[in-house]
Amino acid sequence: MWSLGAEYEIFDDEIEPYDAFHLNGLVHLIQNAEQSLDASSRFSRLFFEGGYDDRNVTMVDVGLDHRWRLSESLSAMERVAYRFEDCSEEGITNAWDVVVGLEYAMGNLFGELTFEYDRLGLPRSEDEDC
Repeated sequence: MWSLGAEYEIFDDEIEPYDAFHLNGLVHLIQNAEQSLDASSRFSRLFFEGGYDDRNVTMVDVGLDHRWRLSESLSAMERVAYRFEDCSEEGITNAWDVVVGLEYAMGNLFGELTFEYDRLGLPRSEDEDC
C-alpha cells in the first residue's frame, strides 16, 4: 500500500512569512501482525519574503520506520531519518536521526525506552535553523 500527497502552505507571520509547497510519499513495505516497515519521503520548497530576510529553502526528508512485535506486550522499534536542506543564505545542511527502542503496553499502561543518535550539521550552531 502507498500514498502520495501535495500541499501548498501560506504562513502569514509578521516576522517570518513564507509560502511553501510540499510533496509527500509513504510506502508500507511490510505490514502484518508481527512487524511493519514503512518508507516515507517529503520534498519541500519554502519561499521567505518580506520578513527577517529573503531566502529560499529546499528540503528533502527520507525516513524508514520499523516495528517488530516481540511478545503480546513488548515491541522493538527502529527509525532512521535523513534531511538534506539547501538554504540560499546558509548553504547546505545534512542531518541524520537514528532511534532504537523498546515499547511495553499492557492495558492502559504504556512505557517506552529509546536511544537516539541525532547528527545535525548546521553552519552556525546546533540550535539555529536556516
